[in-house]
Amino acid sequence: MSVDYSYRDIEWCHALHYKNDDCLVDGNIIVPDSMDDIAKIVSVKGCPSVLERKCENGRINVTGQVKVSVLYIGENDSGKLFTLNTTQSFSHAISAPEVTDEYLPLVFATSCNISHTLINSRRLRTSANVKLCASSYKNNRTKVLSEVYGAEARSCEKSFVSARSVCAKNIIISDTLELNAGKNPITSILKHNVRISESDFKALNNKLIVKGNLSASILYCSDETLNDVTLTIPFTEVVEAEGVSPSSITNVSLNVTECEIRPETDLSGEYRMVDINVILSVCVTAFMKEEATVVTDMYLPHGALEIETAPIKLHVSAKEISEEEFFKESITLPPTAPLISRIVDTDCRISELNHSTSKAEGIAEVTFLYLSPSSAAINTYTARLPISHTFAIPNVSNVRCSVKHTGYAITGDSAIDIRISINFEAMSDESEDVYVISNCLEKDYTAPKRNSVTVSFVNKGDTLWSIAKKHNIALSSLASANAIDENAILTVGSKLIIPR
Repeated sequence: MSVDYSYRDIEWCHALHYKNDDCLVDGNIIVPDSMDDIAKIVSVKGCPSVLERKCENGRINVTGQVKVSVLYIGENDSGKLFTLNTTQSFSHAISAPEVTDEYLPLVFATSCNISHTLINSRRLRTSANVKLCASSYKNNRTKVLSEVYGAEARSCEKSFVSARSVCAKNIIISDTLELNAGKNPITSILKHNVRISESDFKALNNKLIVKGNLSASILYCSDETLNDVTLTIPFTEVVEAEGVSPSSITNVSLNVTECEIRPETDLSGEYRMVDINVILSVCVTAFMKEEATVVTDMYLPHGALEIETAPIKLHVSAKEISEEEFFKESITLPPTAPLISRIVDTDCRISELNHSTSKAEGIAEVTFLYLSPSSAAINTYTARLPISHTFAIPNVSNVRCSVKHTGYAITGDSAIDIRISINFEAMSDESEDVYVISNCLEKDYTAPKRNSVTVSFVNKGDTLWSIAKKHNIALSSLASANAIDENAILTVGSKLIIPR
């Protein structure tokens, strides 16, 4: 008997996801000679970002940085605020035993918990615990048996995705904006926080059009008074991303990695303009939906085949999900804390984030800078609020979150209602383990001696196909001999006639 085979190559994506990995970033900050000694630390903020990622045998090497900003009260001029800004670099290796240098990595900094120790009035040590979330992708090419003629074969249609683009690019957004009417001119900028309040993208051939709005909250001095302002920066940028197309499943994640804000003079010579330069990291994954017919089982009635099988883990889907959730909490300051007359600045950051395959949990730290009725000195209070989110779709990975909006209402001289809007992002993907036939050869066969009629009893798990294959007879012959359909469900213990 002659058996004909038809093969085809399929390209399928192998995706690996890893648990969050902790990276400790330590560093010293020295007060410049031009600034006052430190009398009191008001706030310390750390903003982490990943700069480079590279897969090597058994690990993903990551380099990044933590932008550290310290706000403090000086010793020599009572109540005057000063800002220290520095960048602390880090290198970290994430254990990834299956990874080789052929894999394409994607790594996010998901949270940063920073602490500090004041060594003396001119030296500060900070320690930032950065959580890193990593995945890696690789396209594999496998030869599969797709059609068989002259033998019994079972095949099925498989849908899967192949990776077309996995990359991270930086875009620079620059703008000069005027202070809102009624705001005082700027003497010095003390601190700022830039968030992505809105974002969207459109995939073109090998390009992405990314657009949205940044929200910049600025705390500044105007002569001896504290002022705050929030400015909106719209942006539209084109990002080169080879492999992206309108038909690809494209996922985009944006993150603010660096920001510089400087006061500028207007036409009248007053510092009422703000020059803003922001670097956004654009992380892109793009997949293409593929389909293929694959033979998963076969045998040759009254003959013999030598079959080679290959186990493959097909990446079935790869969808980015983004879900927003609101949190509200009422807090009361400790009895020893000064009373509140005015809040001059709020800052919210994710200090802890952990997740399972369906749920994210963590801590949002909200820091208030406020004035009290009894003193002109600035006070600070940090509230740690638990956050939790259950995703609408199970089996998520690459979980990260960002603060979109922070609001508050003073409800008493020591009470505040806090409202936070947090955007939770994750990759929802599914994989399927499949054994495919990668090669098949016909062998010499000697038919066993068999009675004219053989009886077989059905055991648990038996199917007409498995019994026909076991006895090496045609499926149609077995069905005909027992007057049943080829797809009939068998009863355990029933008797089947096995023809010669």
